[in-house]
Amino acid sequence: MPKLRQLIAASCCTATLLLAACGKSESEPKTMLYYSQHLDEAREKVARCKSGVETDAECQEAGSALAHETKPTPIGTYQN
Repeated sequence: MPKLRQLIAASCCTATLLLAACGKSESEPKTMLYYSQHLDEAREKVARCKSGVETDAECQEAGSALAHETKPTPIGTYQN
C-alpha cells in the first residue's frame, strides 16, 4: 500500500509540473513578426517608448516592425 501512495503522489506531482509548463508566460516579449501583423499596436508601443513610459525589449521589436513596413521595396535591375 505505501508504494501505491508513493506512485500516486509522484504522478500528481508530475502532472502538476507538466500542466504548469504548458501554460504560456505573459512575460514573453512580443516579436517583430507579431508587431508587423499588429501595426496599430506597434505604433502605440513606439509612441510609449519614445515618451519614456516604457523601455523594454519590445520597444525595439515594435520599431523594427514599423521600419520594415515603411521601407520602400527596392527595384531590381532590368536585364535584356
